[in-house]
Amino acid sequence: DCYCRCDELLPLLAETLPVLATAVTVLVVAAGTSEVPQVLAMEGMKVTAMDVSSSCVEAMRRVDDRVEWYHGDAFAMPEDWSETFDLVIDKGLIGHKAPEDLQCVHKLLAEYGRVLRP
Repeated sequence: DCYCRCDELLPLLAETLPVLATAVTVLVVAAGTSEVPQVLAMEGMKVTAMDVSSSCVEAMRRVDDRVEWYHGDAFAMPEDWSETFDLVIDKGLIGHKAPEDLQCVHKLLAEYGRVLRP
């Protein structure tokens, strides 16, 4: 996907994140046209995928209705998402922001922390 193909990413996540085996709700940030949300949904997880691009979100809504596709800004996710997700997967937004603005990265991490269950 962003840095590797979906079939390469999922085994890596399974190896390094034991929570993936027990995750029920997953948020995929900067999902774009990634296959990761669909694959996780096929594994039985409740998946919300978000992207800032409305055209990506609209296109992906037509691809898979098992995923809840959300058009929005990862820096300002809905307030009712607080403590909603077991796992947040960032599909490259932090990597994109990190070289230029560490304050943005801190804001993203704080927002991810807010939407994660304790």
